[in-house]
Amino acid sequence: MLYTEGRPSPSPCDNDAFIRPVPPPQILNLAENFTRNEIIPVAGDYDKSGEFPWPVIKKAHEIGLMNLHIPTKYGGEEVATIDF
Repeated sequence: MLYTEGRPSPSPCDNDAFIRPVPPPQILNLAENFTRNEIIPVAGDYDKSGEFPWPVIKKAHEIGLMNLHIPTKYGGEEVATIDF
């Protein structure tokens, strides 16, 4: 199931491929809070060290922010990666 806010006006290119999926607000809020609380405080340290931020990635995965593009029939959210 794609999260859409409705279809645009019919056009010669009226095709589902051109409808931009919109992630649900709870995912956006979760992503904003995660960025504010988990990424921003350590971003400079990872930039300086060049180390990959595995702890941040693992935590993002634990709270459901990774692999959002997975179809709902496989347990994902089916949110387009272009929205993030």
